[in-house]
Amino acid sequence: MSDERPIMVWCRVEAFEDGTPAIVPWWEINGRECTIYLEQRPAYCDRGNWYAKLDARGGTALARELDHQDGWPRYYFDLERAKLEIEAWLVKRGQGR
Repeated sequence: MSDERPIMVWCRVEAFEDGTPAIVPWWEINGRECTIYLEQRPAYCDRGNWYAKLDARGGTALARELDHQDGWPRYYFDLERAKLEIEAWLVKRGQGR
Protein backbone atom coordinates (compact mmCIF):
# COMPACT_ATOMS: atom_id res chain seq x y z
CA MET A 1 0.00 0.00 0.00
CA SER A 2 1.31 3.41 -0.90
CA ASP A 3 1.72 6.23 1.61
CA GLU A 4 0.18 8.52 -1.02
CA ARG A 5 -3.37 7.45 -0.12
CA PRO A 6 -5.38 10.18 1.56
CA ILE A 7 -5.74 9.88 5.32
CA MET A 8 -9.18 10.07 6.98
CA VAL A 9 -11.20 10.12 3.75
CA TRP A 10 -13.96 7.54 3.27
CA CYS A 11 -14.00 5.94 -0.19
CA ARG A 12 -16.68 3.63 -1.57
CA VAL A 13 -14.98 0.76 -3.40
CA GLU A 14 -16.96 -1.01 -6.11
CA ALA A 15 -14.15 -2.96 -7.82
CA PHE A 16 -10.89 -4.65 -6.93
CA GLU A 17 -7.55 -3.15 -7.97
CA ASP A 18 -7.50 -5.30 -11.12
CA GLY A 19 -10.87 -3.87 -12.21
CA THR A 20 -12.96 -6.91 -11.29
CA PRO A 21 -16.32 -5.67 -9.97
CA ALA A 22 -17.01 -6.43 -6.31
CA ILE A 23 -20.13 -8.46 -5.63
CA VAL A 24 -20.76 -6.28 -2.60
CA PRO A 25 -19.17 -2.80 -2.55
CA TRP A 26 -17.47 -1.67 0.66
CA TRP A 27 -16.21 1.51 2.30
CA GLU A 28 -12.62 2.06 3.34
CA ILE A 29 -10.64 4.70 5.19
CA ASN A 30 -6.88 5.03 5.63
CA GLY A 31 -5.01 5.89 8.77
CA ARG A 32 -1.30 6.62 8.85
CA GLU A 33 -0.45 2.94 9.41
CA CYS A 34 -3.67 1.11 8.63
CA THR A 35 -6.73 0.72 6.43
CA ILE A 36 -10.17 0.00 7.84
CA TYR A 37 -12.76 -1.75 5.68
CA LEU A 38 -16.48 -1.40 6.37
CA GLU A 39 -18.65 -4.04 4.72
CA GLN A 40 -22.42 -4.41 4.67
CA ARG A 41 -23.61 -7.67 6.20
CA PRO A 42 -26.48 -9.85 4.96
CA ALA A 43 -29.94 -8.91 6.26
CA TYR A 44 -30.26 -12.12 8.30
CA CYS A 45 -27.22 -11.29 10.47
CA ASP A 46 -28.22 -10.12 13.94
CA ARG A 47 -24.86 -8.83 15.23
CA GLY A 48 -25.04 -5.68 13.13
CA ASN A 49 -25.61 -4.43 9.62
CA TRP A 50 -21.98 -3.39 9.12
CA TYR A 51 -18.70 -5.23 9.75
CA ALA A 52 -15.45 -3.29 10.24
CA LYS A 53 -12.06 -4.93 9.70
CA LEU A 54 -8.68 -3.37 10.41
CA ASP A 55 -5.56 -4.02 8.34
CA ALA A 56 -2.49 -2.63 10.12
CA ARG A 57 0.48 -2.30 7.80
CA GLY A 58 3.17 -4.80 8.77
CA GLY A 59 6.12 -3.61 10.82
CA THR A 60 4.43 -0.40 11.96
CA ALA A 61 4.03 0.67 15.59
CA LEU A 62 0.26 0.19 15.31
CA ALA A 63 0.68 -3.38 14.03
CA ARG A 64 2.91 -4.19 17.03
CA GLU A 65 0.53 -2.58 19.57
CA LEU A 66 -2.78 -4.15 18.50
CA ASP A 67 -4.10 -7.06 20.50
CA HIS A 68 -7.45 -8.76 21.12
CA GLN A 69 -8.41 -6.02 23.62
CA ASP A 70 -8.68 -3.53 20.75
CA GLY A 71 -11.85 -5.32 19.67
CA TRP A 72 -11.35 -5.85 15.93
CA PRO A 73 -13.33 -6.81 13.94
CA ARG A 74 -16.28 -4.68 15.06
CA TYR A 75 -19.99 -4.76 14.28
CA TYR A 76 -22.26 -1.75 13.78
CA PHE A 77 -25.96 -1.26 13.10
CA ASP A 78 -25.77 2.20 11.51
CA LEU A 79 -23.37 3.22 8.71
CA GLU A 80 -22.95 6.85 9.71
CA ARG A 81 -22.38 5.98 13.38
CA ALA A 82 -19.87 3.35 12.32
CA LYS A 83 -17.95 5.91 10.26
CA LEU A 84 -17.95 8.45 13.11
CA GLU A 85 -16.77 5.91 15.66
CA ILE A 86 -14.03 4.59 13.36
CA GLU A 87 -12.84 8.13 12.66
CA ALA A 88 -12.72 8.81 16.42
CA TRP A 89 -10.71 5.60 16.93
CA LEU A 90 -8.24 6.63 14.23
CA VAL A 91 -7.71 10.03 15.85
CA LYS A 92 -7.38 8.52 19.36
CA ARG A 93 -4.76 6.03 18.13
CA GLY A 94 -2.75 8.73 16.32
CA GLN A 95 -3.79 7.50 12.88
CA GLY A 96 -5.80 10.54 11.81
CA ARG A 97 -5.28 14.22 11.35
